[in-house]
Amino acid sequence: MSGDVVAEASVVDPVHEHIAWDLAERGWNVTDAYLEPALIAGLVSGSRALLQAGAFRPAGVGRGDALKLRPEVRSDQVLWLDPAGQDGAQAGYLQRSVGVNNERGGVARTQGE
Repeated sequence: MSGDVVAEASVVDPVHEHIAWDLAERGWNVTDAYLEPALIAGLVSGSRALLQAGAFRPAGVGRGDALKLRPEVRSDQVLWLDPAGQDGAQAGYLQRSVGVNNERGGVARTQGE
């Protein structure tokens, strides 16, 4: 039929939709078996190696110019995932998390934002 417009249906991943809803409404989410065991093992192994190499930094409180190190408030260490310098496990995690950002209509936050 000429003149008919065919709309392309978007594919909605119900798991990502649920996670996005929880994050938007509650600010947190727990999803069982979201990551495959092999990916988790790779993230753990890579994180331990990066920790041993001194790549983690003390966590701060606040954002931007207001960021301060306050060990009495936060004594943990953090490592921002860098899409340009990621290993295989980090790439897998970031690829998996893109679905959540797509469902939220947002953009993945990276270091410096």
